[in-house]
Amino acid sequence: MHPDLAESRLATLPVSLRRLTRIALAPSSTPETVSQTVYRILLDCQRARDNGLAAHNLLPLVNVMLDPADLPDPETALESGFRERVIAAGHALAILNCTGPRHASPALLEIAPRIWAWIRFMHNHEYFPGMELDYCLLLATFHPISYLDEGRNWLHTTPDICFFIGSTWDRIVSMCERGTLSLNDIRCRRAIHFLGIFLSNHISPQHSADLVDGAGGEKKLARLIVKYLGLVLKALEVEQEYDQKKALSLTLECTIAFTSHYVFVSRQTLVDAGLVRLVAQAALVFSGPGYVSGQRDPRRCIYLGVDVLASLLGGQQLAFWTQALENGLLRVIIIGAGMYPNDAQIMDAVEQLFNGIVTGIMQYGFLPVLASAIPKALAIPPSVDFMRSRCGNTWQSIVALAEKRMKSWERFNSTCVGIRSCENYDCNVLVAKKGTFLRCASCRVYFYCSPECQKISWQKYNHRYRCQFKDKHLMDTRGRRFNLMVILNDYQTRKSAIFLQKVEYINRTGNTNYCVLMKYVSGRCTPQVTASAEMEHSFSRHPCATRTAFGGRETHVVRSIPENTEFTVLLRCNTAVLLEGLMYIARRIPRGTDVSRLEAEFPELFHQLQALAAMQVVEIYS
Repeated sequence: MHPDLAESRLATLPVSLRRLTRIALAPSSTPETVSQTVYRILLDCQRARDNGLAAHNLLPLVNVMLDPADLPDPETALESGFRERVIAAGHALAILNCTGPRHASPALLEIAPRIWAWIRFMHNHEYFPGMELDYCLLLATFHPISYLDEGRNWLHTTPDICFFIGSTWDRIVSMCERGTLSLNDIRCRRAIHFLGIFLSNHISPQHSADLVDGAGGEKKLARLIVKYLGLVLKALEVEQEYDQKKALSLTLECTIAFTSHYVFVSRQTLVDAGLVRLVAQAALVFSGPGYVSGQRDPRRCIYLGVDVLASLLGGQQLAFWTQALENGLLRVIIIGAGMYPNDAQIMDAVEQLFNGIVTGIMQYGFLPVLASAIPKALAIPPSVDFMRSRCGNTWQSIVALAEKRMKSWERFNSTCVGIRSCENYDCNVLVAKKGTFLRCASCRVYFYCSPECQKISWQKYNHRYRCQFKDKHLMDTRGRRFNLMVILNDYQTRKSAIFLQKVEYINRTGNTNYCVLMKYVSGRCTPQVTASAEMEHSFSRHPCATRTAFGGRETHVVRSIPENTEFTVLLRCNTAVLLEGLMYIARRIPRGTDVSRLEAEFPELFHQLQALAAMQVVEIYS
């Protein structure tokens, strides 16, 4: 037995407590007397100047009160004596809960199995009349054990404890939602502090499955995390006491860090549950002037918020990016890069978020939200330092691109909404009113001017295969058409440079089997002519994202592919008139000529190229 558990240590207690412990440990004491006496000891312990030391000195009493041999038989547990025994054990757990980090003793590991045996019994048998089970107390009882490294290892490896923590966590959140409990209550402090410590440590896959089962499944655990974060953020808004704010901050930081592991719950499940909005709000709280850090320094807290946002939003649908913008995503970016411009990790996470914003700028519904968020974000003080950071130039490019897209958005709404073109690539019907087209009954995305064109599209261009992805289609019809319009606008703007690359490709390879790869990186469009095999390979990987648009007789097959670091569009132009003109110019140039010097060495051919690029086309978007 550990020396701290020897009954001789009770002699160090004050006289009043020594007298009470003798009564509680006397064999002749009735269960009612023991229960009442342990309760009086608990009150004296809580009133003590150093209640952590008092609780430490009372460990021998706690050890006796939690003897597993005294666990009631479930068949006779309703008898009065057993009921009083359970109440006395509950008071003993409350005494243990007063132990502070300075007095965490290895003796706690010796009595940990006893603690868990009684907690499991109370949790599994909730049928004692007149007793209200205090779930905060049960959860917080593990708090002293979590101070020890061996104790944390015991918590994460003991069977069923993770299941109990998941179940109790869910009950506490449910009580807070019903209004019967508040995270600002003093009795919740140790419970939420323990949750933070527990979630910040590694949990094995086997026991993480127990945590998920205890919460009711993966989706319920995701919703539980989101609800809990919402309650913590709400409690931080009104809490004034330093210790309580520190406990709330610790559990906020650790819970957000816990969500970034994706071992317990998939990223998509967390995003669907609404985690993006709360992480954005938490990142703003981290940077607030009155924030009391629980475990990390302010810089690491801000990095945590920015990094988790970048991880959650990577590859997500437009709706989640819009949700993040509405909840302060731009302010999080500006605060992180403005306050810590030399932090490489924060800068890398900000760059990832910028890439997602550039992707969103191509979308119809993203622009109005972005336009309203930019002025609010630039009004905060760190914006000046942010503009001087390495992200400042990228930000200026993004703002310029957003302004350009807003003008296109306004023009699209005024001129292009009611016009369509046939989805059959071979069809000559390029312009028609909206009501004259037939919508594909399967995917409800593509339109045809006649049943014959739809049949050709299904048979020749394999639309039947693309229709299988109708549930994964990420854009509505209007957003899709706007996306095509801005891509073609960029193509027309850079047509001269693209035609020069086409001439160089034909001159180098001798064929016209090319496509135009348009990349949007850091707010800039960079076109590149490459072999069409690249496009065909991309089609085979992502058939659901194929887009088509028509400009006069020039057919564009546009391909949208979200990437981790860029937004890529494949665009193919095979118009007979243009191809003949480009081939004529390419064959008049000696093979291996530097095409960038075409104007100086072959001015006549250069003027012909400019004439081809200046051909006027009427842009119609299907």
